[in-house]
Amino acid sequence: MMNNLKELVEKIIQYTRTWSITETEWYWNIECIRKSDDRRNEHITWEEFEKVIREETLYDLVYRNGACLRQQMENDYEVYEEDDEFWKKSSVELELAVREVIADFKVSRLDNNCKTYFI
Repeated sequence: MMNNLKELVEKIIQYTRTWSITETEWYWNIECIRKSDDRRNEHITWEEFEKVIREETLYDLVYRNGACLRQQMENDYEVYEEDDEFWKKSSVELELAVREVIADFKVSRLDNNCKTYFI
């Protein structure tokens, strides 16, 4: 089970880096709420950033039932076109991977007629 969660967290991070937010923007979003473990550093290090995004992703899966990820993936639908096959495939694959851990995880999607559907 623990290895499944680790692999899922890595898939979520890869999806996020590829489709949802640039790494620099993500860093500054994290940096504004988390401070470096080393008080001599004004900003978190990249190593700390890598650790924090995994902590936050795991926390969302375990304690929020993936609510933040669900919102992120639904927001991606406002950015990408339904016919972007690369993004759509990645989004569906991630949703199915999350469902292996959280059975009721469902992302609300819009079809070409702006009607909501779930996979």
